[in-house]
Amino acid sequence: MKKAGKPMEFDPVVGWISRNIESPPDFGHSLGFRLDGRCCRIVSNMEIGLNNIRTALVSLGIEVDIESTDWEYACETFFLELDHGKNIALPFGMKQKNPDTYTPTDGMRAITIPEDALGDLESTFWGPEPSSVAQSGDFFHILWDEVKCLWRPFDFLASYHTEPGRPLRVVLAHRNENDGDSDETFFQDCDELGLLAVEVFLRWRNQYCLHAGLVHGGGRSVIITGESGAGKTTTVLSLVRAGYSYLGDELCRIRFDGSESLRVSGFKSVPRFVGEAPESLDRLESSLGREETETKKPFALPPEIIAESGHDWLAPDALLFLRQNSDHPAGHKFSRISKNDVFAQLLQQVLDPTSFFSSRVDQMKILLHLADSCPGYELELGTRLDTIHETVEEIFEDAESRS
Repeated sequence: MKKAGKPMEFDPVVGWISRNIESPPDFGHSLGFRLDGRCCRIVSNMEIGLNNIRTALVSLGIEVDIESTDWEYACETFFLELDHGKNIALPFGMKQKNPDTYTPTDGMRAITIPEDALGDLESTFWGPEPSSVAQSGDFFHILWDEVKCLWRPFDFLASYHTEPGRPLRVVLAHRNENDGDSDETFFQDCDELGLLAVEVFLRWRNQYCLHAGLVHGGGRSVIITGESGAGKTTTVLSLVRAGYSYLGDELCRIRFDGSESLRVSGFKSVPRFVGEAPESLDRLESSLGREETETKKPFALPPEIIAESGHDWLAPDALLFLRQNSDHPAGHKFSRISKNDVFAQLLQQVLDPTSFFSSRVDQMKILLHLADSCPGYELELGTRLDTIHETVEEIFEDAESRS
């Protein structure tokens, strides 16, 4: 019997599959990977989808194809090839043509989703009453007890639990539209799925993932963040060219438990440029001023640079928030920003799919501590990339003079 005052635990992925698939999915393919010394596993019904997730994990520098008898974490991924016009439109309950005349079973209720979010789909569904429903971009976030759900109505449905040892379950639709874009979209979704699995695992480890690059040199480290296309990868690799160690251009993670100083670490990821990637580190200037596109192209770092990078936990010395200057000046310009502005901008760059419907106290604490302990600067990147390391040294000197 359901406990009084406690919402029903309900896994929408299991429910969706049981209603829409004639037989249970055959998770005949598996992929093992290691993260923070823990052995993790993804199982799937489609080899090509799993191979694309493998590529996404490798691009983050994560060790894959490991074997273990003690899996810390599992992700069950069901890939579905849909014909043109089909959708994943039933995250919970059965959609009814006449919901006003439907008599729900015990624990079920009518749940209305905003009509403008679903286009021409019906907006009322029957299901167990969730604790909360919210919308963020294309996704809906739904909570049942300890189960949280991410739902993009047309092609993506995921559920995950707040305690370790419970699998992340995902249904991802590969739309068979024969229009030439289907495969590229499918690969991008696999990238998102691989990152989602990593993000959820990191939250179990009490870490947060930040949309930022990270470099280290001369005993000091700097976090470099900004919107996609702002120049994170260009700035990171310009500093690497000047002698800094590469720790990542897109993602870094943060840990802080109150008993030690805040630490950051990078993923040994493959750098990717918005649009075309330059031919070599000597040609980084060619990445400036290019027209932005939705796709990112990988850049092959020299093997010796990859070998020197890693997952060391470091105390950050400065935070750089990149800003674009449409005039494209030669020199670089930086300015110190307040702790409140640092905190506000960090909130826009933290990647945490578990933050909806749960207390954000832990997230706020770690970001406030980062903003309080690490000086923040806005940096307008100029075209003289060969002098960016000098600008960063000036930032370090400014930070030390104010400490």
